[in-house]
Amino acid sequence: GFFKVPDGLSTTPAMDQCVRIVNMAADAAEPYGITIVLEPVGDPDTLWPLYVDAVKFAKRIARPNVRCMADTNYFLRRNEPLEVIKEDPEYCVHADTQGEGGQPGIGNRVDLHTQFFRVLRDIGYENCVSFACPWLDTSGTGSVDFRMESRKSLEYAKRIQDEVYSE
Repeated sequence: GFFKVPDGLSTTPAMDQCVRIVNMAADAAEPYGITIVLEPVGDPDTLWPLYVDAVKFAKRIARPNVRCMADTNYFLRRNEPLEVIKEDPEYCVHADTQGEGGQPGIGNRVDLHTQFFRVLRDIGYENCVSFACPWLDTSGTGSVDFRMESRKSLEYAKRIQDEVYSE
């Protein structure tokens, strides 16, 4: 729910407040070389629900240390095509993905993850791809072995990345 428009407030003053807050954060971060990353969460009640909205906002701010995060979960939530990342590749400074309700490799998102890695490859993205999601027990023991589950997810993502980058 980042930058939700409060009930009874129009988007104009909410956007003005958001601009001030992000500029204030960018001012504080800039001397330390820190990038402020906007995370559109797919919520239509926020100021920038879509990735393209966050990029438009970052362009409006016009700060070199204000960029965007591409999270497959939110692209799915709003049915936004991953290809929009290619329109302004310099704005994508963080990528995140997950499986169906859990870590990558849970459910069947091979096609989505393959497409995601193709987009990242095509824009020359060289930063990390994170997995920010609930971890599930896939072994059936009733207890999550985070080391094993992390290894499985990393192997799954690495396999797809290797396939895409070898095309």
